[in-house]
Amino acid sequence: MLKNYLTIAIRYIARHKVYSFINIAGLAIGMACCALILLYVQHELSYNTCHSKGDRTYKILRQVDANEGRTFYPSVSGPFAPEFLKDLPEVETVARMAGYNSTFWAKYQNKPFYHIPEHFFVLIQNFLMCSIFRLLQAT
Repeated sequence: MLKNYLTIAIRYIARHKVYSFINIAGLAIGMACCALILLYVQHELSYNTCHSKGDRTYKILRQVDANEGRTFYPSVSGPFAPEFLKDLPEVETVARMAGYNSTFWAKYQNKPFYHIPEHFFVLIQNFLMCSIFRLLQAT
């Protein structure tokens, strides 16, 4: 029975080449798009899974309204963290982080003595260790 179905399918594909190509290409593109969407969703759901309270972890964004439209930046000023803790009792803790994407030299008595590599983060207060490793892997 399976051999009969396969023979009919091959004959149909040979007889209607353009129509078969369109159907097979559409099926392949649809399956590829489905796989890419599933990979994207899996990647988005993988954040903060190493922390027991990962579902309660949030990132603060700064909203800037300009003539070009509304833009969100993942940065706020330094004094924001203590004020955030003071004003909102629901917040348990705040971790601050500063990221740099260039080369720095540390100086001591006007002499450069240490080269800090590109792509590094300065972590302030109680930052989650699993998030540090995720950030370092992303760079």
